[in-house]
Amino acid sequence: WWKHLGLEKTLPFARNRLVESFIWTVGAAYEPQHSYCREVITKLVCLITWVRHCKAYLLEAKWFHSGYKPKLKEYLDNASVSVEAPLILVNAYFAMHPKIAKDAMLYINNCPVLFRLVGMIVRLTDDMETSTAELERGDNIKSIQCYMKDKDVTEEVVREYIRDLTYKTWKKLNAEMLSVLCPKNSLKFVCTKQEQQK
Repeated sequence: WWKHLGLEKTLPFARNRLVESFIWTVGAAYEPQHSYCREVITKLVCLITWVRHCKAYLLEAKWFHSGYKPKLKEYLDNASVSVEAPLILVNAYFAMHPKIAKDAMLYINNCPVLFRLVGMIVRLTDDMETSTAELERGDNIKSIQCYMKDKDVTEEVVREYIRDLTYKTWKKLNAEMLSVLCPKNSLKFVCTKQEQQK
């Protein structure tokens, strides 16, 4: 399906990350009964890789080319969406649960807080791991650099702050998961993956 799609020819910046994407999903949804979920999420991650370069980074590209350095809050408001975790989360839920309860559908439609929290955790975790290498490649500034600029502090201080912010965001996510409205097990896929990365 990937070769048939032909993205490498029409979009030369679209890297072939099929195997990498599949291995990521195996680590997150390894149970045999979730083979369909692995297939769906692998395809989704492959497509998101180039879609986010076309669409989700538009604001970040504007920041980069204009020399604008956003404040941390502004960066996270955009980055927690552009990180693609919310889209993967929703698709993983539907791929893992062939019969979707009506209350789960209502929750997914009416609860952007949950998806924003997941996106923020993924974004902060990724920034802590890849920020330096991405800057060396010429990428946009990340949360670390935004906070350094905001508060005029060292990278070591910022990294401690980002770790604390990630921890607090996990606490908010846990509280959201324990809420009466949240369908149980709906975040198992993403939460398991994030816990494995710690």
